[in-house]
Amino acid sequence: MGNAIYVLDAVTGGMLRTFPTTRAVPADVSVIDSDFDGYIDRAYGVDLAGKVYRIDFEAGAATAPADWTMYTLADLSGGTGTGRKFFFGPDVIVTRSFTALMVGSGDREKPLLATTRDHFFELFDRTLGKGAPVSPSTAVFGDLLPAGSTSSTTGAGCFVELEQGEKVVNAATSIGGVSFFGTNRPSTGAVAAHSCTANLGVAKTYSMPLFCVTPSGSTLAGGGLPPTPVSGIVTIGSGATAKKVVFVIGAPNPKNSGIEGSRVNPVIKVPRSRIYWYQEVNR
Repeated sequence: MGNAIYVLDAVTGGMLRTFPTTRAVPADVSVIDSDFDGYIDRAYGVDLAGKVYRIDFEAGAATAPADWTMYTLADLSGGTGTGRKFFFGPDVIVTRSFTALMVGSGDREKPLLATTRDHFFELFDRTLGKGAPVSPSTAVFGDLLPAGSTSSTTGAGCFVELEQGEKVVNAATSIGGVSFFGTNRPSTGAVAAHSCTANLGVAKTYSMPLFCVTPSGSTLAGGGLPPTPVSGIVTIGSGATAKKVVFVIGAPNPKNSGIEGSRVNPVIKVPRSRIYWYQEVNR
């Protein structure tokens, strides 16, 4: 039920804007501060019709609710005869040249469907300025390329084709230059009568290097719907021996567990620190 994205005043509860969508929006709306000034200025939403929307809360100096805009960034309903639904919002990464959106499709309402053809997508939003373009373009499935063996940031983005019946069942999480997500596929094996063994399907977890590199995956023990991966940075030790460790829970791991913690070795070492350079010259 419902086919809109609502924006409420957090203090009064009053309705500020309503943005109609094609179908219902069960996923979280992903919000970002694109210019890092401390204020949210953009959001991305998805719906159950395979649509990806961009909302702008600023357009130049205009920030009033009446000036907010929303347009369809991508219509990914094509490329399948079984429909495409987004139940989880995109993971968003802001770069200097584009904003990358990582999002996967899968009908969690009908997890036992074995005929679906779902995908994991990486979309590149190249409109860096605030506010909707004069003539916004909508990317479609045919504009995307399959993920390959090497990184690529050309075009509108890429996709990873999943096995028949396999569905993305959690939200993507990105850290250290890698995106992590999980899937489930109905199992074709029958459970014997009076067996204590459940048939929860085939669960997998994937790691996909940025950007548009073919992911690697591993099958999780026990099947089921793996939880959304969790990532962060923890401090190990104290004093002079303390160090920062990047971790992710739910990545492919030797234990084949959906809740196992793993270290991430990012190319860029963390934490990064600012270096200020001041050169004094004779006058």
